Amino acid sequence: MDEPAHTTVTGLDVVRFGTELALLAGAAVAGWSIAWPLVFVGPVLVAVVWGLWIAPKASHQLPDPARLVVEIILFLAVGGALVAVGHPWFGGLLALVGVAVALLERRT
Repeated sequence: MDEPAHTTVTGLDVVRFGTELALLAGAAVAGWSIAWPLVFVGPVLVAVVWGLWIAPKASHQLPDPARLVVEIILFLAVGGALVAVGHPWFGGLLALVGVAVALLERRT
């Protein structure tokens, strides 16, 4: 029988996954602050964009640098929305860490 492929999970991978989860949570928080239906619409839109074009196993993964640009736009948009609805620390931190991790991911 064939041995299953083993992948190494790095600390950066863990932080990246955390930023992805925070991106979804941030979209929900910003949506809730604007209008309650957006608590669902925001995270779904983020998940669809991520799943189609950014994720490592995306069905239509964009090539870099286009993929990086879309990822940065998502983090800045959700971070900016959080700042706009009164969560400047969460929004600023999400945008800063999300963009930094996206850039670091491309260096490795």
